[in-house]
Amino acid sequence: KYLSIFIDETDLSLDSLTEELLAREADGGGAADEGLLVVSHRIKGSAASVGLNRPAKLAHYMEDILQDLRENNAPLTASMTDVMLKCTDALRTYVEGLKANNPQSSQFGALIGELIEAQQKASQADSAAAPDAGSASSEADNPTTQTDATSTSEVLNDALLRKITASAPEGIAAFTGVVYFEPELALVGLKAHLAYEKLSALGKVFYCDPPVEKLDELEQLEGLTFALSSEQSQEQIRSHLRIAGVERLQLDPLREDVLRAAREDIQQPQTASPPAAAPSPKASPSPAKKSAPAPVAAEAQTKGRAADSSGKPAETLRVDIDRLDHLMNLAGQLVINKARFSQIGEKMRPLIANKQTAHLLANAISSLEKIVNDDDQNQRGAQANMEMVRSHARRILADLENVNRDVRRFVEARSSVNELYEAIHQLDRVTDGIQKSVMDTRMVPIGPLFTRFKRIIRDITRNSGKEMRLVIRGEKTELDKRMIDELGDPLIHMVRNSADHGIESPEDRERAGKPRQGTVTLDAFHRGNSIVIQVSDDGKGLDLEKIQEKAIERGIVSRADLDKMTPHQTYQLIWEAGFTTAEKVTEISGRGMGMDIVRSKIEAINGVVELDSTPGEGSVFSIKLPLTLAIMPSLMAEIEGDVFAIPVESVVEIVAVGEDVLSTVHGQQTATVRGRVVSVIQLHDLFTWSTPPSGGGQSTDGEDTTLVIIGVDGQELGLVVHRLLGEQDIVIKSMAENYRNVLGVAGASILGDGRVSLILDIAALIEMSSRLE
Repeated sequence: KYLSIFIDETDLSLDSLTEELLAREADGGGAADEGLLVVSHRIKGSAASVGLNRPAKLAHYMEDILQDLRENNAPLTASMTDVMLKCTDALRTYVEGLKANNPQSSQFGALIGELIEAQQKASQADSAAAPDAGSASSEADNPTTQTDATSTSEVLNDALLRKITASAPEGIAAFTGVVYFEPELALVGLKAHLAYEKLSALGKVFYCDPPVEKLDELEQLEGLTFALSSEQSQEQIRSHLRIAGVERLQLDPLREDVLRAAREDIQQPQTASPPAAAPSPKASPSPAKKSAPAPVAAEAQTKGRAADSSGKPAETLRVDIDRLDHLMNLAGQLVINKARFSQIGEKMRPLIANKQTAHLLANAISSLEKIVNDDDQNQRGAQANMEMVRSHARRILADLENVNRDVRRFVEARSSVNELYEAIHQLDRVTDGIQKSVMDTRMVPIGPLFTRFKRIIRDITRNSGKEMRLVIRGEKTELDKRMIDELGDPLIHMVRNSADHGIESPEDRERAGKPRQGTVTLDAFHRGNSIVIQVSDDGKGLDLEKIQEKAIERGIVSRADLDKMTPHQTYQLIWEAGFTTAEKVTEISGRGMGMDIVRSKIEAINGVVELDSTPGEGSVFSIKLPLTLAIMPSLMAEIEGDVFAIPVESVVEIVAVGEDVLSTVHGQQTATVRGRVVSVIQLHDLFTWSTPPSGGGQSTDGEDTTLVIIGVDGQELGLVVHRLLGEQDIVIKSMAENYRNVLGVAGASILGDGRVSLILDIAALIEMSSRLE
């Protein structure tokens, strides 16, 4: 039920935690601050509240280690930051898996081990630097290191002590102890598990009550009883057990007399299980004593519930309350407009309800015809004839009076018709506002997506030895949430390409007269009805000769075709599948996959990507996207009797050309438009109609041909249209969901008259036309 909320909140929390860690490292380290603790605590609490114990456990370790660093004023070292960032990556992968109902937590255990190892190294360094007196004073000040008046021998009876010590390794100091937790401590089971892991890092835990496999399930626990063999001193063990939530600690070395007795009895047969802890009358109740556990829901159960309901959690979106308020106001105006339509309808109802007018007019006409055409009126007397005329006239007068009343009502209806048009105009304004507001609710800032790439630049810098920084601009630019979700992978490839292929080594940059530190820039801005996202670098730019060499080597293009290409066209070869200029395969590049995926993913969301490069100065990748995936401004045109939608962003210009500028080159019809030659295509050359097209609107001989010049990625095509219907915002419907994918068609929309209009895929049309013989 709450899984979707957890996913949404944790995504934001992980972004915040990563940014805090990177900012702390950029500032030169220092102790963990309150922000890191709050975010890690929030992740832990959210995961535990929905029964996801394993991610809650990992976040719990992160929180406690950060708490220890803060309390001891220890620095957050680069190695510790590395481990923390690995944990955020693992949690992010887990959350992504939850969205697909396939969470993966197999690496959590190894990460917990890395966290404990990193903390242990830091603690050993602190212990070596701190004098013993300082340690003793800190123990006196810290309640978790204070010695309890009651020894463990009074909490555990002799039989249990002998049983515990029987399994103690020889030659190594052994300790028994009890970790007491604060009353009503939340997630006490996880806290006990953390204590057990810390003890395991110090030596061998050969007794634990409650058993370690049951700790995660406990909601109530007074204390954890343990026996430990370790080469660490008693003070060092106490130092490692300084955990938030621990009220006090009992820790005693095993007595020699107990060890001797246990070793004497070790060969004796075991006839009964070890008795339970028996506290003395003066001691507090046994820490292992607990009420019947009420386990938190296990991950498998949560996963099962999610799968049973809808297969995967619902996607959520955070929306500014002001936008919802505006949408609510528009909904109120819509209700008012509805009432106005109802009122106008009531005024016009009498006109529809009265059906006698035509009948009355027919009667009046019939009576007049009788007066005019009565053959017997000449044979009757004048007096009788006058009576008949008067009778017909009275009937006609009565009918015409009724007709006159209806005509007056029609005259009065003119004002109602004017009101109707005003109401329709108001409705149009409200619906436009609702459309924009609904679009705004889907719009989210692109900043959080950009911020994630700080981590990528940081990792590449540490692994490659290069010096570089990430500059972010336009982070407040808003884009459709669905688009932002789809942009993650393409942008990762672009940023890695700029960092790995573009930015030079510090020595090469110095020789080229550049600063040692390279710059990768992420920028987002509006351009017309589109959003443009640019990934640029100040590196060496694309190597034209190397691209040509690799393209021929991989059989992407022939030498003859390559000689005909301009440098800009040659640069576009990097979008081909399997293309790479990397000299060796690394984690970042060299596998021959990436940029073709970038283009396909961007085209899948109705976007286009362009590349520009200047040798020695850098490269720029530009992604051009519509504002939203739901509504698209389109040019409506009638072709072959059907209405098609052409995305406005792909329309270069509209021209009417005569027969004198049309020609045929190598079997392909072309037109000369403003000094350039443009290929001309008709849809019936690319598509096959299930029924023959009506051909409505075909231009006849002597008439100009209307061409819509469409273009993408520097390529243009002239599309013949028979009639232009104007620009219109259309609601996009998926072809795959309602029928199947059709090459050259990006989707469909419903027109005002109920007909279906197909939306043309411009990039596919250009590719299809290039394959025509």
